[in-house]
This record gives sequence, C-alpha cells and structure tokens, in this order.
Amino acid sequence: MRKCNLCSRKLRDRWNYCPRCGAEVNKKINMFNLLRRQMDILRNLMVNDNVEQNVQSPGNAITIRIDSSGFRSPHVNLYPQPKQQKDMNEAKRTEPKKLTGKVIEPDVKVKRLSNEIMFKIPLPDVKSEKNVELNRLTDSLEVRAFAGDKGYFKILNVPRNHKLINKSLDNGTLNLKFAV
Repeated sequence: MRKCNLCSRKLRDRWNYCPRCGAEVNKKINMFNLLRRQMDILRNLMVNDNVEQNVQSPGNAITIRIDSSGFRSPHVNLYPQPKQQKDMNEAKRTEPKKLTGKVIEPDVKVKRLSNEIMFKIPLPDVKSEKNVELNRLTDSLEVRAFAGDKGYFKILNVPRNHKLINKSLDNGTLNLKFAV
C-alpha cells in the first residue's frame, strides 16, 4: 500500500486522491505547493471575515482563524484542537460505509459560475439518495455511492466557503449544487 504525501494515510493503489485530505496521490509535495495550499485556505477564510469555518482536520493540527472585519486591525485566534464539522446537516458523525466489490471512479461534469459550482455525477444503478454518502473534507467532498455489487467513489474539489444547497438523484445522475 502507498501513503499520502500530505497526511500519511494508507492508500489503495487505484485511488487518485487521498480520502482524508483530498490531495492528489501521485503529485509530489514541495514547500512551494504546500505554502500555496495554505495561502489558499487562509484566502478562503478571509473572504468570509466573520463566518467561522469548521472543517474536518487531521488529529495533530491547530486551527487558525483570522478576523479582519470592519476597519480594525486583524485579530488572530489559535485553537489547539481542531474544531469538528457537522457533516451535511447531520447531528452525529458516522463512519463511512465500506465500498465492496468493483469500485468505479465516475466521470464528472462541472459547471462553475461566479458564486456557484454544479456537479453532475453519473451513478448508474444507484436507486436512491439513501445509497449516496457525502463526506466533507478540508477543501473537497468525498462521494461514495452503492449499487448492488459495485460502488462509486469520487473526490470533488469544493472550496470550503461553498455550502451544499441542493442534492438530487435523477435517472442515475447525482446533481450537487454549491454556493457561497
């Protein structure tokens, strides 16, 4: 088994993205890319000055919140324990169901507008939204779907300041809509 270059999670050979942190598996991590990713995270936090962002983080981490609202000087808060996110309107966090049988990574159609991102994910043979699990990661979304003896797995890049506003399964296609 391989390990993720960013968070060190064990990965299966057929995975293209880490299910924990969303990083590309075969992409080499260098200091410049790591700093760019951290700056993107801070930039996303500053877009919503006073909106507190709760994200799922690895266990050995800190949360940094910068509040620069109004005309006062920026205020920096450090939290030694990462805050846990409540998963897609669920009060309790549950372990994701294991994918068994043949696992397929579906092709995704993405439409990006100024404040919205829409995904169309073909999931043939998936009968109901109850057979689809969404797990929000730091800057991505993990999609797992179950259809009899096969499963579907995909990691979508979704900025953390985008919230899920619509989810539907129509004729074997999962439609997800995110907005700022």
